[in-house]
Amino acid sequence: MSLKHFLFLTLLFLSQTQSLQSITLNNQAKAQTYDGHGALSAGASSRLLFDYPEPQKTQILDYLFLPNFGASLHLIKVEIGGDTQSTDGTEASHQHTRTDLNFYRGYEYWLLSEAKKRNPNILTYGLSWGVPGWVGNGKYFSKDNLDYHINWLKGAKDIYGIDLDYIGVWNERSWGSIDFILDFRNILDLNGFKNVKIVIPDGWIRDDDELVKGLVSNATFRDSVDVVGLHYPCYQKSIVQSKLDMKYWSSEDFSTVADWNGGGCWGRILNQNFVRALMTSTIAWSLIWSVYPDLPYYGNGLMYAYEPWSGHYEVQSPIWTSAHTCQFSSPGWKYLSTSSGSSGLLNGQGSYVTLVPPQSRSDFSLIVETLEGPCLRCAGQSTVSQQLDVSLVGFDPISMVHIWKTNRTDYFQKLPDIFLESQKFQFVVEPDSIYTITTTKGQSKGDHGPIPPSSSFPVPYSDQFDSTPIYAPGRYFSPQGGTFEVAFEIGTSGNKVLQQQAPMDPGPNAWVPNPQPIAVIGNLAWIDYIVKCRAQIVSPTST
Repeated sequence: MSLKHFLFLTLLFLSQTQSLQSITLNNQAKAQTYDGHGALSAGASSRLLFDYPEPQKTQILDYLFLPNFGASLHLIKVEIGGDTQSTDGTEASHQHTRTDLNFYRGYEYWLLSEAKKRNPNILTYGLSWGVPGWVGNGKYFSKDNLDYHINWLKGAKDIYGIDLDYIGVWNERSWGSIDFILDFRNILDLNGFKNVKIVIPDGWIRDDDELVKGLVSNATFRDSVDVVGLHYPCYQKSIVQSKLDMKYWSSEDFSTVADWNGGGCWGRILNQNFVRALMTSTIAWSLIWSVYPDLPYYGNGLMYAYEPWSGHYEVQSPIWTSAHTCQFSSPGWKYLSTSSGSSGLLNGQGSYVTLVPPQSRSDFSLIVETLEGPCLRCAGQSTVSQQLDVSLVGFDPISMVHIWKTNRTDYFQKLPDIFLESQKFQFVVEPDSIYTITTTKGQSKGDHGPIPPSSSFPVPYSDQFDSTPIYAPGRYFSPQGGTFEVAFEIGTSGNKVLQQQAPMDPGPNAWVPNPQPIAVIGNLAWIDYIVKCRAQIVSPTST
């Protein structure tokens, strides 16, 4: 090889690999509590999951919630159904009317129970998109609505044994007023829910708006609000964290198709929401794309399951970029600070965060990402190979760490262990990848084996609803206006029917304007088909 050729190759290598970046993980530095990353079932995004056959239903839930298996999520957030269109359908309310109370409707209580079954320590969070029109006679911020939310919490606790950890006020709408939040805190306490924490605004803020001004000036209000949660913040900083030292979350984020770009989006914001904005929890919408594919925001979920008739599902890349944090930490661990350099940005684009157990000198998990995929609402990044020189300070002697990697072609791959010398180690970070370097053990890339092949909606189709429980949504039906539930036909001795149960439009209490009651089923591509059904219109006094 000529000297000229050698110099060209050397310059080419240097142009593709950044110079060595030194990082010190200082376990003696200031730290912030990690509150757990999770995902959101709302907007009817989990509707078809409820109809899946076994064993596929169990397998899907394992990929989402089972510790050290798949995404291993630390938090589940659900919609409090309100008989209102909330993106891809309506979700059933526990109180269709003032005198009605039923905790067996819909599928969100079921989903909370399944998450808890797999991980008893998973954090839980409820939020309304809207409430029925009778609440406050169309006035959302009312005593009726406080009672309505207390009843939902009682249903979770008394029927399902679930003590909710967090509750919001109104998704992406007004958070009300200081007086309303103080009343909310008071009624929670009076009803035995002192440990349920309030999250607002579940939308957007500016540092000069009334919410932030109130938090700054009113200590009682500030003590009543446990978390300030933003949606799609794109790393927006706020004085609520930097000056008031309040918990600051991305309480809805991601909303991106779950291809490799989506996996990159999700893995990146889990890191960079903390590094850039000191957010200690990030929550994806949606938990799973489990609605018909021709409805809005197709594919915006951590994985796909929208063929209950075939049992087919898809374990997508965001499951594994989730695992890089959630299989290697737990809520209550500590983020080592950006100010100490123990978490931060990489010179060649990308980021790293360090998580440690409380009062531990022997364990850490370092998550490093150079993921490039753009999110629906936030830009991606362009990265290069980078070599990192990592030093440990404030840890007991550590001789070896384990390393896991995900990129476009290989998901959650365990690489050869790295051996330390004098509390130091080096490794190369490739572009568009995510790594976890850890002292912990027990992680795995879970695999439930072959998945049934995809197939189109089965025809001919018929259903007498005999196998569907009362109050459940009709199998494969996706309500888009009103609420449809399986019920006993009036005047019969047990014949089951699918009945529209919402007696009125939610009006001002809606999240968006609602269509007339309608439910969809089947395939949008169908043409020249015949439908036969037996229908009955009952009087309002009979419902």
